[in-house]
Amino acid sequence: MDSTIALRQLQRLLGLPGVDAAAIAAAIERDPEALAAGLFEEAVASDDVTGLESALDYLDGRLGELAPYLPATAAARVRGAFATHASRWGRIGPPSSGS
Repeated sequence: MDSTIALRQLQRLLGLPGVDAAAIAAAIERDPEALAAGLFEEAVASDDVTGLESALDYLDGRLGELAPYLPATAAARVRGAFATHASRWGRIGPPSSGS
């Protein structure tokens, strides 16, 4: 992924439009939960994510794409926060048809 695109995606995910890479890294270091929540929302909205396993695969792919901007310790912390969101997968998935 183009680094400019990755930076813009992080700006969007964190609600920090126009800030530079250093500010993005500092925001992720301060609050990895914010990035995890944004990535989880993306995963839930993705047609390719159909359950817990594919949500975790999605996370791994996105973290790989965004890696140039992630502080060294952030990926593990984002994964942990994402896992907390993902543990509720059954409660946030599409409603059952009732049949």
